[in-house]
Amino acid sequence: LFTGILFFYSSSTLSLILTAITFLIMLVSGYFLIQSVKREVQLRESLQIANEGQSNLIHIINHQIKGYLAKGRSIFSEVNSGDYGAVSPQSKLMLDAGFNALSEGVNFVEGVLNSSSVENGTMRYSMAQFNVSDTLKDVSDKQEGNAAEKKLEYRADIEPGITMNGDMLQLKEAFKNLIDNSIHYTPSGFIHVELKKIPGTSVNIAKHITATTSKMQFTVEDSGVGIAPEDRIKLFTKGGRGKESLTLNVNSTGFGLSFVKCVVEAHNGTVRVESEGKGKGSKFIVEIPLA
Repeated sequence: LFTGILFFYSSSTLSLILTAITFLIMLVSGYFLIQSVKREVQLRESLQIANEGQSNLIHIINHQIKGYLAKGRSIFSEVNSGDYGAVSPQSKLMLDAGFNALSEGVNFVEGVLNSSSVENGTMRYSMAQFNVSDTLKDVSDKQEGNAAEKKLEYRADIEPGITMNGDMLQLKEAFKNLIDNSIHYTPSGFIHVELKKIPGTSVNIAKHITATTSKMQFTVEDSGVGIAPEDRIKLFTKGGRGKESLTLNVNSTGFGLSFVKCVVEAHNGTVRVESEGKGKGSKFIVEIPLA
């Protein structure tokens, strides 16, 4: 409007031409600006619809599919216990296979749900003091059996008596996820689990007085397939996994390490991976302040 008004105040032909050119440029720019805003509004509306659809899908998975899988697993467990009559050795093998398959299904669904709830901020943490050494030992003892089934050498060095303030259940799931990953991606060789207390950073608590905080360091090292540099970049992202991950672990969701990262960071910690490359094993390192 302001540029259009200048037409009535142009005192020369040159001024009139310059005003006309400016007015034309502004009209064209304004048109494309409006179109851009319209596209952005449409995109936001589409994303909102997609997010609502995703939320509804997660709700269905949580309340329906997970329920069906868990119920089926309970049925297999009850029948296999022998409370409903003797089970032949051949039938027991089939029942064990069915129970394990349904357990993997439940774990798969829980992995997706956990990652989604962590990343959209709906995960609630129950912080309390607990013995992280005992928690990890419980996880490690159960995972040792899975390693033995693959004939892997399994070693756990867990420093006793380490306590921290955190969500025991979520950290327990994160520990289990990392050990489980190493077992899945190690065709032969070893798995080494370690927990120890290490010095942290120095903090000034008063004039001329400093205190050094401690950290708990949890590591899982294996002689497995290793991690290529291009895969390492996306490893802790949602859906991030290596090119050959599904060939080695058909139950991989690509959400496990994303879940681990979110849980560790919620405890003011860090998680990283070290690997010399494909076929050279890997080492996952979690460090969380103890105070």
